[in-house]
Amino acid sequence: MNIIPGVISSVLEDDLFAKIDIEHDNINFSACILNSECDATFSKPGTPVNMAFKETDTIISLLNDKKISCRNRFPSKVTSIVYGVVMTRIAAAYKGFTIVSLVTSSSARQLNLRPDISVICMVKSTSMILSIRKRG
Repeated sequence: MNIIPGVISSVLEDDLFAKIDIEHDNINFSACILNSECDATFSKPGTPVNMAFKETDTIISLLNDKKISCRNRFPSKVTSIVYGVVMTRIAAAYKGFTIVSLVTSSSARQLNLRPDISVICMVKSTSMILSIRKRG
């Protein structure tokens, strides 16, 4: 488990999610949690916290390079976007399949997404779940 200390700088909430912004050494981080898990502990700016994240959820990239360590990448086209206060639901089409992603609304706005724009969907190989399907 990776752990980085930080201090809560702001909290944005809606009915489903809470986006908690954390600052460490002048770098801004964010964590999105279910709002039911956001109690008074995580709702006060100035609160010191530890940010913990799994090794399998860490993506590596070279500085100033668009190459990243995420293996599963597939070109898709955005079909719909539903903005929420905290999270945005993005649906994309990949060869007849609908791929859905939840990202923070601030990230979705930075990407300037809109229907029919081409994107690359990515899934870390450690996040992929397999099941047996019938042939045919």
